[in-house]
Amino acid sequence: EIEDFRNLFPLSITEETNQHIAYQIYEGLIKLSQSDLTALPCIAEKWEKNNDATVWTFHIRKGIKFHDNPCFEDGVGRELEAKDVQFCFEKLCTAIPENQQFNATFKDLVLGASQYYQSTRNNKPLPNGIQGLKVIDDYTIQIALEHPFAGFLSLLATSGCLIYPKEAFLKYGPAQMKTKCVGTGPFQVKNIKEGEIVSLERNPNYWHKDEAGNQLPYLDGLKYTFIKEKKVELTEFKKRNLDM
Repeated sequence: EIEDFRNLFPLSITEETNQHIAYQIYEGLIKLSQSDLTALPCIAEKWEKNNDATVWTFHIRKGIKFHDNPCFEDGVGRELEAKDVQFCFEKLCTAIPENQQFNATFKDLVLGASQYYQSTRNNKPLPNGIQGLKVIDDYTIQIALEHPFAGFLSLLATSGCLIYPKEAFLKYGPAQMKTKCVGTGPFQVKNIKEGEIVSLERNPNYWHKDEAGNQLPYLDGLKYTFIKEKKVELTEFKKRNLDM
């Protein structure tokens, strides 16, 4: 990458480099097709909407597990449930300095989101949470909108809607989650040296398989380095440290 990453906490991601890395670690309900940008199932295996597209019901895959991490009592990642989606979406609608995503996502769209955001600004969060978020059961969550919005599914694929466990938020907080990342994606953090390297390793418990039944990802890991000068980049290429 030609720019440093600044932050890998989903609500603080505003730059392309951060997104490239974060989407390998975290996942959302929806992902976008790399060929035509249509909405594809991800954490949610299927969904349906009512007649006027103001109430969406998402069915979460069973067996998706968070990365193993010390934030869990036994250090072993637990299964993702609908309550995790609700928790992350409530944080998306919470007024904290690290939250750079609310205005571009749920503001004036999800029923009750703006009211909840304002209540957190006043340090008096609404006790019943966000009106438009409802956990039906462990694997089903319902989202009600103030009005129909054609781009809603695509919105759910943005970085602000990536899912992380409550345990990680409570242990590390937004500041440490800049580099302390716990998601459900194909890769998990191995080592991060800010400004130098981000090293990710294969998630051995990843849920997704290819059409032949082989567990993904194929790669053992990913390594991101940050070279801002073209001269240095060319030198590294000549040393065969980079491919193009």
